[in-house]
Amino acid sequence: MSRAQLQFLRARQQNKALIAGRASGKTNTLLRCIGESARVLPRAKSVFAAVSFATCLEILLEQSDKVWAEYGWRPYDPKTGRGNFVMFKKPPGHWPKPAYAPKKYDNLITFITGYALQLQSYDRPNTNRGSNNSQAFIDEAAWFKEDWVNKILVPSVGRVPLTFDSHLNNSFMYFSSNPWHQEGQWVYKFEELAKQFPNKYYFQETTAFENPFLPAGYLENAQRTTPELEFAVEYLNQRLTEVPNTFYPSLSTDKHFNLAAQNYELDDETGLWVITENDYRTDQVLAVSMDANAGFTSCTVWQETLALQENCIDAIFVKPDVKDKINLVQKLAFKVLDQYKNHRRKELHLYGDRNAKSKSAQSTTTQFSVFAEVFQKEGWKVVLKATSFNWLHKDKHFFIDDILKETKTHLPKVRFHPKKGRVVVTSMQRTPMDPDFTKNKDAENRSGPQELAPHFGDTVDYYLTQKHGSRYKRNGFAGTGSRIPLIGMVG
Repeated sequence: MSRAQLQFLRARQQNKALIAGRASGKTNTLLRCIGESARVLPRAKSVFAAVSFATCLEILLEQSDKVWAEYGWRPYDPKTGRGNFVMFKKPPGHWPKPAYAPKKYDNLITFITGYALQLQSYDRPNTNRGSNNSQAFIDEAAWFKEDWVNKILVPSVGRVPLTFDSHLNNSFMYFSSNPWHQEGQWVYKFEELAKQFPNKYYFQETTAFENPFLPAGYLENAQRTTPELEFAVEYLNQRLTEVPNTFYPSLSTDKHFNLAAQNYELDDETGLWVITENDYRTDQVLAVSMDANAGFTSCTVWQETLALQENCIDAIFVKPDVKDKINLVQKLAFKVLDQYKNHRRKELHLYGDRNAKSKSAQSTTTQFSVFAEVFQKEGWKVVLKATSFNWLHKDKHFFIDDILKETKTHLPKVRFHPKKGRVVVTSMQRTPMDPDFTKNKDAENRSGPQELAPHFGDTVDYYLTQKHGSRYKRNGFAGTGSRIPLIGMVG
């Protein structure tokens, strides 16, 4: 363990927060808190909350075995009778039960001490209420709405009449990276509370530079390839003193993530959760909105529901490689095709930058034609929906902001897949706006992860303006405001 991890684990307060940079070991620390709790809180029940149930599973299934082994915990094998914790199944009958034993164990991890860890998430609201817990843990707390934490998680802790000689009993801990958006700023509240009530609250910040177990050169390489601001926030754990004046001010992680996008079913034979997608239909048209650039070509994948809801179900990108024998547009097309090779309705609607409809001096075909040809050779029908103009930045800003506000019933709602669409939402939240309402795209000219630059937001702009722009025009917005295609177009 690092010194920062030891410092957090040794803090005796019952309410603790760890705000930690990327690669600093915060998830490892969270799992250590659980591993120790299972030893000292027999028959207690705790809750582990994440934005999506898939995230809960990802953390626990991929990382827990190694960390918990240091605390003596091994997965139970019913064939040999060895092991001392069970995931998502009823434990052996001779094990002690939690003081408040649930009727179902499909979202519980139970230990031989009787300690149980219940998984909760935004996207499975039926798992969240009526819980009596001795502890609560939150992963990536900045993604949570403060109101949800205060109404669901906090009241569930401390109602269990179990007595332990441990500060871990009746504890509430959250772990997070620094927020990039206003909704996540609540994670700093424990800092002030720790000053006012130092015996009850503990607040700690740490960075990747305090993690001695990273590979040699890891941070130096990250600093060379990451934009200055992003490196400062993500790795150095420096706070944004002011959230940037974003191009998408009404974009909300709480509202616009499609938390009903995934369905979970427990396989009784294997004891594993099977995840299926609710926002994706194989019998419906696929829509792709593309943004092609020399160093980074990307697209978002969409489907519309009968309720006028646009679901962004995927975000895909490609980067150049010296080994490539095809151009980036072809490379992206093959990647999308491979992702949706089992899609039953072979019909694709193509949106994107108007420049992709033009032939370059070095080519006899357009970028859209190149993309479409890959699908057409596999028997797909491709319909080009892209227009011959791009909206002005000011027009896009107001139009898409009205969509995101969801105050006009004739405009669509937009939802992003909580996992596959997270990079899109993050890149949009990090896209600043200049005083003249122009989208600031400086990040596209820097080195660093281009998936976090405005490219993905551009694909959202193209899709919504090209498909639904006429809805704005039809409802009386023509005039001097330059907020519709009639006025606000670039030829």
